[in-house]
Amino acid sequence: MRICNIWIILPILGIISINFVYLRVIVMMFKKSYLKASILITKRLVATNTTNDLVATENQNETPCDGIHLKGYMEDNRQKDLLIYSKAPKCGSSTLVGVFKEACQTSKSCYIGYETCEKLKTTFKDNPESRQNCITQIKLQKRPFIFSAHLPFLDFTEFGSKQPLFVDIIREPVKRWISGFYFTRSDAYHINIANLSREDTTATIDECLSKWITTSNCPAPEVYDSSGVEQLAGCLRTKPYTGCRGMDPPASLRAWFSGDALPHTVNVAKHNIEKYYTFVGMTEHYNATLRALEALIPFFRSDDLVDAYEHTHHVHVGTNKTPPSEFHESIMKVLLGDEYELYHFVLQRFHSHLKCLGIS
Repeated sequence: MRICNIWIILPILGIISINFVYLRVIVMMFKKSYLKASILITKRLVATNTTNDLVATENQNETPCDGIHLKGYMEDNRQKDLLIYSKAPKCGSSTLVGVFKEACQTSKSCYIGYETCEKLKTTFKDNPESRQNCITQIKLQKRPFIFSAHLPFLDFTEFGSKQPLFVDIIREPVKRWISGFYFTRSDAYHINIANLSREDTTATIDECLSKWITTSNCPAPEVYDSSGVEQLAGCLRTKPYTGCRGMDPPASLRAWFSGDALPHTVNVAKHNIEKYYTFVGMTEHYNATLRALEALIPFFRSDDLVDAYEHTHHVHVGTNKTPPSEFHESIMKVLLGDEYELYHFVLQRFHSHLKCLGIS
């Protein structure tokens, strides 16, 4: 009887043993699956946290509002009935002057002038007296007054006066260079000033850049990639613009916003924009720029500038703008490195300011 019981028990133990082995295998498989799942979940959590951290960092980096202005803007001690539009070249400036003129005439709320200081501004850099004379002439104008000219930042406090409201509009640097290049070749006044030949006026910016590279004696890049572009652009920085007449890029934005009384550095330009400029708009976002100016300039009302824009002829626009090749455009971007730093600084402030004003 005991022997029979043993023979009955042994198979049962075997089954239990086998099942135990299977159980261990199942447990191990579960552990591996759990481990993989844990790793995947951990990775996703890390990725999510990283994304959240980046978003938080971006939010921290956003320039906070101070009422309708950005923090850092000097709102007090301003002549709020005097607007200086400093007209950075080839950024749609002549069109905006037309908009201001139309709006002033229609609303009868302001006066505009753009001849004051025209002769004086050529001597601003080395002559504080000419800067002071210009400021004196501007202050004599009937208010509210918009003074408009291709004029770098003019610091009224240098001569003991309150700052006016400063505004300007800028453009993506390569597009600005292209615009200036073709405008010079389509406008009779600038053709005469630059003494351009028929061959000069029909040349494309690509042809002129190729000529400049060829005549510069800069070694051709071994590889036409980003490192090759940096190498060639680095050499071209040390060379004069010898490709074609009238192919120089427009006036540096760094110098424009630094003014003639201070060193021309990106940091000085940023400081002046933050502290003194009521608004700097973007050519690429023209309607939003007009809406912001309507909200910020005291003597304009809603729709004054937008309506005026619809009745304003777009002036000083170049024609036949054949774009540069991808390689030449890459070189232009490297050559305009400081311009891009300032452009992206202004672009970030532009979008932050629109949020302050509730403009989408």
